[in-house]
Amino acid sequence: MPDDGAFTALCRHVESIARQSDARGLRLYVDKSNKRAQKTCAAPGVVDPDYQVMEAIFGEIKC
Repeated sequence: MPDDGAFTALCRHVESIARQSDARGLRLYVDKSNKRAQKTCAAPGVVDPDYQVMEAIFGEIKC
């Protein structure tokens, strides 16, 4: 399994930058079926909001 420590460090860095920029918050999208990611993302102050994201994807996704 990959090291979750790298992801945690990245999240802390992004949060630090956001706070320095006076951002109002952060939003992280986690797939419902990805329980490992949900556990990794769970931290004090991180909540599961009471809304659902809906999307329509057109064409092929290219990375």
